[in-house]
Amino acid sequence: MPSIHAYYHSDGPASGPVTIDYLGALGWNISFIEGNTIEEIEQSGFKVVEKMGYPTTVEGCVVRFNMKQAEDMTPQMLSVLEASQPSDGVTGNLCTNQDAITAITSGKTYIDIEDITTKSWIHLDLFPGLLLTLPQGAKYRLNFNAENSKTTRTVFFLENHEILMDEAIETHPARAAYLAKHT
Repeated sequence: MPSIHAYYHSDGPASGPVTIDYLGALGWNISFIEGNTIEEIEQSGFKVVEKMGYPTTVEGCVVRFNMKQAEDMTPQMLSVLEASQPSDGVTGNLCTNQDAITAITSGKTYIDIEDITTKSWIHLDLFPGLLLTLPQGAKYRLNFNAENSKTTRTVFFLENHEILMDEAIETHPARAAYLAKHT
C-alpha cells in the first residue's frame, strides 16, 4: 500500500505529524491508487480522475512530468522549473489557478504546502500509488533534491490551467477564493 509522511517544518509555530484528514480540510486531498508498475499506477490514476471529470485524452490536459526527461515536459512546466529553481533546490511559492491532480507513479515526491490556519509549512513525502489534488489558490513549494529528480508523475489539469509564481499569487482570484473557503 502506498504511504505518505506529513509533518510540520521545525521552524514554524506548529510541530509534529499531520493527518490526511487535516490535509483534506486544507483542500489537499489524497487518494490511493492500485498498481505495481508505473503503467498500472498510471492507468488506475486515469480511471479515478476520469470519474472526477478530468479529461484523460485531450491534448494539453495530461502531462507526464518526468524529472529525468526534461524534453517530455510542456514549455510551461519547463519555464516554471527554470524560473523557480534556486540554488538550494526548493522552488519559490507556486500556486495553480484551478484544481489539478498529480499521480505519483515512481520515486518519491517532496512538496511543502502552506497551512493557512497555523501559518506554517507542512512537508509531504509522497510515494508511488498516490493521487494528490492540488487545490486552486493554495501555495506550495517543490523540492528538487536528488531523490525528487528521479520521480515520474502524471499531472491532470483542465485546459486553461496556469501555474502562478511568487508575487502573482496574492492578487490572483484563485488565491482569494482559496482563502475565503479555508479561513
